[in-house]
Amino acid sequence: MIAADYRSTLLAGGAGTLAMWIAAFGWHHLLLSEFYVQNLFPGNGFSQVSVPLLFLGYLLLGLSMAWVAPRPAPGQRVGLAGLRFGFVMGMVAVAPMSVMIFAVREATPVGMALDLSWHLLVEQPLGGFVITWVLVRALPQARPATARR
Repeated sequence: MIAADYRSTLLAGGAGTLAMWIAAFGWHHLLLSEFYVQNLFPGNGFSQVSVPLLFLGYLLLGLSMAWVAPRPAPGQRVGLAGLRFGFVMGMVAVAPMSVMIFAVREATPVGMALDLSWHLLVEQPLGGFVITWVLVRALPQARPATARR
């Protein structure tokens, strides 16, 4: 279900974008940058990363996720619905493109498996959780009457 008003979509999408961006920075840049240089981006590491374009990509992902985020079904837990939604969005929007990029960049299987696991099990589910929470909990007009806390 598409968010009823654009303000809800923008707020939820912005919150989801920030959550995914901060998590990605910590994981990819602070914790695993050396691993990525050896396993995902041999030769140049992160030297060719355009931070503004990278943020734009996250913003597009966050806003797109908020735009199509489903409301939890009656009796369904908001948090679990958000995590599931984020996983599905990771499978649809992130995983296919990542595999294609890895093919072009000649990534190692270990690097690809680690990166995809991160996106599918942590980063995009976190974004889905935050987006769903903002739409349902923080914005009263988006709250379904029967959603469980």
